[in-house]
Amino acid sequence: MPSPNTARVGEIPSNKFTSPEDAVSLSNWFTFSFMNPLFKVADVKTLNPEDVWQLSPYFKHRNLFSKYISTTRKNPHQSLLRFLFASNSLDLIISFAESLYKTIAGFVPSFCLQRILEALESHDPARRNEAYFYALGTFVFNCSFAQLDLFGAWHARRCYERTRGQVFCVIHWKSLKRRDMRGKTSAHKSDRGGQDDESANTADIGRVVNLITGDTYAVAQRFWEFPVIFMAPVQCTIALVFLYSILGWSCFAGVGVVLLAYLVNWPLAKFDISLTRKSWAAKDLRMSYVDEFFQSIRFLKYMGWERAWSNKVRTARDAELKIRVKQSIVDVIISFIWIETFLEEDEVENWVSSLKRDTAQANLSAQPGALPSKVGFESATFQWYAESPTAHSTPPASEASSATTATDPAPAFRLQDISITFPLGKLSLITGITGSGKTSLLNALLGEMNRISGRVFLDKSNHNVAYAAQFPWLEHATIRDNILFRTPFDAARYDAVLEACALKHDLSIFAAGDMTEIGEKGVSLSGGQRARVALARAVYSRAKVVLLDDPLAAVDMHTAKHLVTACFCGTLMKDRTTLLVTHHVSLCLPAAPYIVELHNGSIYRQGSVRELDKWGQLEDVIATEDYPAAPESEAEGDINEADQIGPDGDHTKGKASGKLIEDEHRSEGNVTFKTYMTYMRAVGWLPWSLTCILILTMRGVTVGDQFFLARWAQAYTIKVNDATVHIVRTLPSTFPKSLPDPNENVIPWLIIYTAISLSGGLCLILYLSVGYWGSLNASRTLFSATLDRVSRAPTSFFDRTPIGRILNRRRSPDAKFPESYIGNYRFLASFGVIILVVPRFAPFALVIAAVYIKLAPSYVKASRDLRRLESVFLSPAFSGFDELLHGLIHIRAYGMEMAFQERFYNIVDKFQGFDHFYWMASYWMKERYDYLGSLVVYLTTLFALWTHVPEGMAALVIVNAGIFAEASRQLVKVFAQLELDFNC
Repeated sequence: MPSPNTARVGEIPSNKFTSPEDAVSLSNWFTFSFMNPLFKVADVKTLNPEDVWQLSPYFKHRNLFSKYISTTRKNPHQSLLRFLFASNSLDLIISFAESLYKTIAGFVPSFCLQRILEALESHDPARRNEAYFYALGTFVFNCSFAQLDLFGAWHARRCYERTRGQVFCVIHWKSLKRRDMRGKTSAHKSDRGGQDDESANTADIGRVVNLITGDTYAVAQRFWEFPVIFMAPVQCTIALVFLYSILGWSCFAGVGVVLLAYLVNWPLAKFDISLTRKSWAAKDLRMSYVDEFFQSIRFLKYMGWERAWSNKVRTARDAELKIRVKQSIVDVIISFIWIETFLEEDEVENWVSSLKRDTAQANLSAQPGALPSKVGFESATFQWYAESPTAHSTPPASEASSATTATDPAPAFRLQDISITFPLGKLSLITGITGSGKTSLLNALLGEMNRISGRVFLDKSNHNVAYAAQFPWLEHATIRDNILFRTPFDAARYDAVLEACALKHDLSIFAAGDMTEIGEKGVSLSGGQRARVALARAVYSRAKVVLLDDPLAAVDMHTAKHLVTACFCGTLMKDRTTLLVTHHVSLCLPAAPYIVELHNGSIYRQGSVRELDKWGQLEDVIATEDYPAAPESEAEGDINEADQIGPDGDHTKGKASGKLIEDEHRSEGNVTFKTYMTYMRAVGWLPWSLTCILILTMRGVTVGDQFFLARWAQAYTIKVNDATVHIVRTLPSTFPKSLPDPNENVIPWLIIYTAISLSGGLCLILYLSVGYWGSLNASRTLFSATLDRVSRAPTSFFDRTPIGRILNRRRSPDAKFPESYIGNYRFLASFGVIILVVPRFAPFALVIAAVYIKLAPSYVKASRDLRRLESVFLSPAFSGFDELLHGLIHIRAYGMEMAFQERFYNIVDKFQGFDHFYWMASYWMKERYDYLGSLVVYLTTLFALWTHVPEGMAALVIVNAGIFAEASRQLVKVFAQLELDFNC
């Protein structure tokens, strides 16, 4: 049953409703007329997000992925491939059945054509009615193909979309659980294109972009084309039987040639697989360089190094193109291997991530608002992830966890034999010289380091932990949203947090107050402001354990004193177990009853302040570790930011728009002539000229080949009549005018046909070579031009433009040689052949062509707008992954994994919704063009029979009628795709 907010057929489309697919009548389903309102809107204006329906609940990704979560919990060892097959089995079966019918019945039109030609060849007027009957049979079967193609394509596409969406969600889900490998060490190089193991095994945003835009689409494509794997042998068998019935044993000569070609191509296929692996590795490396380049663009600009880094990116791009020159078709297995490799990467232990913890068991040990029973370590040793994984066990989902001891030969920083029990409900100081392991200690407590031995005590359930890192991680959102971090808004608590964290004065400076967008990674804030916003997020949370990694280092001394007095010693931190990494020991000493000092990864000394004072060690701690922090860049003289607090309430009321990130621009209407000229200049005028000449030559060779075969067939039966002689005389002077009877001497006919075939093959090879040459030129030129343009942009451009948006625009840097020109020539050539042989069909052909033209504009406008919307809404997915990978430790510390997964569901639903309706529009157009094509073939056959065209020419006309119909559909589709390619 459709949901209450399902759109009704005929209503104006709106994103307030879900797709009308779930509530259509049988007639609407047979014709896809539920898409008509969308075309009407596209005819009068550019489609906007609010003009397109939401996805059906059967396509929404939370509903799809919940099944995967429940399945993997029941059977953790089930492979992704098996799950995808099981969850899409119905669509695969329906698609398989439709393909099987089309494969078997697809030979009926060929059989009918054979019987029509036999009837014409007999010259028996009585058998002409038989020819009309078979013409009608061809029309009926072609119409059935058009209708069943619609249903089969819808189910195949649903399988594709659901598979792609599930793999998207699997990658995001895995990213939330995988280990943060940024601290990983490596001693050796891998064999992946010269990359070291870190770049080979670590999923940065560049690699994730490749997984999403490359591997995921390739895997989903295999499910879309699933029936082809099984239908190909069936089709080959039926075709062989059909050919044997016509040619006899001589048909097996062609089969032998095909088998020989397979044997010759086998070594090439193996070589191709190795090239494919190298190509994907080179693409990963190039995307990693691009990501690193744009992430560090501000620093590179300050140092004047952007040109050197641009050259580094170009070098990686050139290496990728060199491999692509050698590469042909990508093997289907390769794409799936890369995703499985990513999914098999190491994950954090079960207690670390809320996605892996046993919630029921965790709740027994941590009730909301209750103090944890213990926080600390017992005889624990940790190290950052190294090349050779150490043995470790997965602890139960509880506070305590244990592991067996193991050794790792790779050099890596370690925390050795850590045993600490932090006092509950109190502030503890963690100090030590630079590089002693203070930050690593907090990461180890959060479960982000590789535990070699010992036990960790920390309950992370029920959002019981808050964390503020030394390098603050902030979302691309408003200041308020960053502080709240998906928790309910409490005005009194929020105001108290702002005052305690000395943020009121800062908010009074911003025109929009706390509704100011801070951009990616907080680029619009100073270092001190970022640190205090991250601190405010931790303080505002209800967590009973708060981990703070040196927030005082980024602020001036006056602000630091205010934070200690108003925040650490205030009511907001009362009864909360707080671990503060700091060098300001004397400043924080009045608020901290416990101190831990680290040295070279080991505990140098620890104890309560009273005990250390009693032992005479407190003065040593203060003397060696206490020094004044560098003043914040924004501070002037001795002005205390904490004292400059505006009137109450001003900070929460935005006085102006705080929007920083600009909405992504998308083109409207047709692609401009300037854009076409830019691409043509990038390709080069010589490749363009050669391509046009070769396309004309190929179509001329194809038409000549068809006429020659028609004349050859007629030569076996009757003398060529006047009409055929007239047609032949219209061909070039090199075409043979006089040939012997093939029954007496067939050698000249074979020589000419072989020459025509070889010339056609040569033209095709030259066309592909020139086309790839031009595409390669355009790829190099356009990639370098866009890289230079972006790298030379002012830093304000990167403040307004998310890195994910830039990577989205650069996700497909390979320029494609437009194929619409081939469609144009196929259309014109087939139309010309039909009119040349059957002139009386010209008026009807013009009417049908007018119908084709009438349908095309609506499809082109709608599909162009939907594709552009999809491209725009794909950028937030990349930006979201960028934020996720950089803030993974923070997200897991706060237990916000499911919140980010839910956000990802919404992002994917949006951009896949536009893709879904793009294909619905394609199927709407395809069905109508297929019916029109069936009518064109039927009417052409009738006119050929009515005008008594010789059998050879009749076959030529009927075949070209099919080419005309297919070329018409492809011409419209490729033209729409051409505009989209130029709009990227």
